[in-house]
Amino acid sequence: MASAVATDDLPFIRTFAYRVTGNARVWLGRLLLVIIGVCAAAVSVYYPGSISHLVSYAWGGMGAAFGPATLLALYWRRFNSWGALASILAGTLAASAWALLDGGPSGVWDIQPATPGFIVATLSGIAVAFLTPPPSGEVVALFDKANGLGTSGAAAAAGSLGP
Repeated sequence: MASAVATDDLPFIRTFAYRVTGNARVWLGRLLLVIIGVCAAAVSVYYPGSISHLVSYAWGGMGAAFGPATLLALYWRRFNSWGALASILAGTLAASAWALLDGGPSGVWDIQPATPGFIVATLSGIAVAFLTPPPSGEVVALFDKANGLGTSGAAAAAGSLGP
């Protein structure tokens, strides 16, 4: 992806990339991939802690933002778009804020930001889903169809936490 972005978005490379065609453009992308890979390897060798922390925070933030919304959308028919939006925003904010904290009583602020972000996102998504209108009957029917559930119990289970 990095080589594709470099080929299409960096002005001096883009100018050259659009002048060549076919096989030459493929090789240009491969060359850029090798150059970017070598640079990334050099950074990871000379600054190993920085790469580990960046990757940890990136995956933790993505997990806190999208994990609860995805799980709730897959397994709870009452979950709605407002709950998903609240979950994504709350998870992102909680994980980002937690990453800025340091120390605390018994080192509580030093745990990975993904854990508190995931918890806050889940609770926010559930609360907002209950405080806003449930999904339409059409969405619930689609949920039931996708999960192989019969339509007889859809109305009864629409407000429950179970599938």
